[in-house]
Amino acid sequence: MPELLDIIADGQTKPMTFREALELGKHRQNAGDLSGAADIYQQVHAADPGQVDALHLLGVISHQLGEHDLAAGLITAALAIQPDFADAQSNLGVVYFDQGRMDEAAVCYQRAIEINPELADPHINMGALHHRLGQLDEAVGRYRSALAINPNQAMAMASVGGILFEQQKFDEAERYLKQAADQDAIYECGPVSFLGDDFNTACDPVNLDRLISTLPETTGTFPSGSGKGPVVVTSCDHGYFRRFGSALALSVDQFAPGHDLHLHVINPEPSFDDEISALERRLGNTMLTTTTESAPETDRLYFHVIRFVRLCQMIEASERDFLHLDTDSLVHGPLASTTGIDADVDLSIFTRFDRIPFQQKVAIGSLFVRHTPMARRLMRRFGAYLAHCIHGNTLVWGLDQIAFYVVYRMMTFNGEEVSLASLPKSLCDFDFADTSDVWAAKGNSKQNQIFEQESSRLLGLPLP
Repeated sequence: MPELLDIIADGQTKPMTFREALELGKHRQNAGDLSGAADIYQQVHAADPGQVDALHLLGVISHQLGEHDLAAGLITAALAIQPDFADAQSNLGVVYFDQGRMDEAAVCYQRAIEINPELADPHINMGALHHRLGQLDEAVGRYRSALAINPNQAMAMASVGGILFEQQKFDEAERYLKQAADQDAIYECGPVSFLGDDFNTACDPVNLDRLISTLPETTGTFPSGSGKGPVVVTSCDHGYFRRFGSALALSVDQFAPGHDLHLHVINPEPSFDDEISALERRLGNTMLTTTTESAPETDRLYFHVIRFVRLCQMIEASERDFLHLDTDSLVHGPLASTTGIDADVDLSIFTRFDRIPFQQKVAIGSLFVRHTPMARRLMRRFGAYLAHCIHGNTLVWGLDQIAFYVVYRMMTFNGEEVSLASLPKSLCDFDFADTSDVWAAKGNSKQNQIFEQESSRLLGLPLP
C-alpha cells in the first residue's frame, strides 16, 4: 500500500496520506458536499480496497442519500474486515432502523456498546429504537446513559425532554429542553413556558379577543359565510405576494374553480390595490377576498405567526372550513383530496410526531380546519398563545409549529377529544407529482424547474 496517493479534488491532483484524504472527505461530508466526499472516499478505496474507514464512510453517505441496501452492504463489508469497529456497528444499526429491521438494529447497537461502552451514539440510537416502539422508560434510560458519557449531547437532552413532556412531567421536560437549546439552536423553543399551567394560562381562548386588540388593525373583507368547499387562505408580505401570491391565486382558479380564495397581505405597498384589481380581472370563477395590515416595525418571525392569528379570526367570522396554504404553493388539482378527509376529523395537518425537535413535529404550511366546535377551540387556544408571544416579543423560528403541536397535546392531556388526522400528501406535495392537488415549495425547491415553469405558465410569463 502506498504511503501517499494522488487525490483529485477541485480539478487538481494533490498528494496526500490516507489520513489526510479521509479528513478532507469528512470535511466535505460535514459541509453537505456528499458527492465530493464520496468521490474522495472512492479514490481511497480504489487505492486500498481494504480501507475500512473509506468503506464505512461510503456506506454512511449512501444512507444519507436514501440508498439503504447499498449502505448496508458497504458497512457490512467494512465490518467483515474489522468486526470490532464500534462506529460502523452503530451506523449499520441506523441503516437497519430506517429499513424497519428493528431486531437487527438492536443487535448492532448492543454490539457497538459492548465494543466501546464509552461511545454515546449507540446509546442514543438504542434510545431512538425504544422510543419508536413506545417503550418510553427504556428510551429515557438509554438517553441518560448517553448523557452520562457526554453531558453536552443535545439530541439526547431534547429526546428526554420530549418524552417527559409526553409523560406530563413538565418541570423536568422544561429543564431538559432548555439545556438542549443551549447546546444546539435546532432545539430552540423560545421561552419554554409553553408547558403545564403557564401554557394553559397563556393560551386561554378567553384572552384571544383582548390580545388581538393589541395587534395592528386589519382592513378589508373576510370570506363570506357561504360558498363551495373550503376557503383557500394564505398570508404573506407584499413582496412575497408579488413573487408567489398571484400564481397561487391563478392556480386555484384554473384547477379548483369555484373555491373561494382569501389573501391576507402584510405591509401592502401603494400599488397593492391596482395589483389586486389586475388579478381579479384574470380570475374566472373564484371569489377573491383580501385583508391587509401595516406592521412596519416587525420582522419575518411576526409574519410566520400572525397568519394563524388572522386565520382564527376568519374561521369565527365566516363559519367555513379552511385550507391554509403557504403562499409559495400552487394548486395543481381540484382539491378533491379534502373530501377524502374523514368528516369526523376536526383538523388535518402533515404530522411527523417521531421527529425529536418540537418545531418539526408538524409541517403547518398546509392545514385543513373544519368548522367544528373542537377545531374552533383549538384554533382559539393556538391563536391566543401566538398573540401572547407577539405581545411579549418572545418569538422564535418554528414557534407556529411548536405551539400547534403543544396546544393539541395539552388539550388531549386535559381530556379534550380533539380529532387530528395526518394531511394526505396530495395536499402538501414537496416533490411536485403531477397527480397531487397541492405543490408545496420549500427551501431550494422554490427554484425547482418544474415549479418555476408552472408558475410562469400561470402568470403568462416566458418559461425559464
